[in-house]
Amino acid sequence: MLTVYLGLMIYAAATMAGLRRYAWVLGSALVLQVGLGISNVLAMLPLALAVAHNAGAALLLMMVVVLNFVLRQETAG
Repeated sequence: MLTVYLGLMIYAAATMAGLRRYAWVLGSALVLQVGLGISNVLAMLPLALAVAHNAGAALLLMMVVVLNFVLRQETAG
């Protein structure tokens, strides 16, 4: 469900000229996170992949917060 929501958020940001870069970075972080999650399942949770998956989640959260901040600035100004 979260992947679908983020996909819609990326699509919406990609349609706005000033937010295309943010959409690209957020989309890349989402693909990285999904790839790491699948790798974790297939490799039976090795520690290095689990830590990378957690770091990817932190990156994804940070990008969502940044995009929300930028969107609020766009609508307020």
